[in-house]
Amino acid sequence: MVFIFKTYGEGKYGAKEVAKLVRSGFKLQSFCWRTVEKILKNSSYYGTYNKKWVLGNDDYMFFGAKEPGVYEESFELKYIQPLIDKALFEKCQAIRVGRSPYRSKRT
Repeated sequence: MVFIFKTYGEGKYGAKEVAKLVRSGFKLQSFCWRTVEKILKNSSYYGTYNKKWVLGNDDYMFFGAKEPGVYEESFELKYIQPLIDKALFEKCQAIRVGRSPYRSKRT
């Protein structure tokens, strides 16, 4: 996992190239670029867990929300040692979002 974050964080390689490097370096038969994307999106590698709550009309008051909708909460993982630091995770996120074909074309 650390190899994936460090290699992608250099900015030289995309998810497909990182997947090829993992396959060849670790002698794996199959390791897809989508797996690299999932790993890069997972914040638990630097010690937090993000949870999304979708609360409808029936259950939002039960959970103490003011109105129905999507809520996101972040938890610190106290008993798990982070594999990477937050700076590397944020750098990889910035690279990943910058390479996304769905990013806004406006400046």
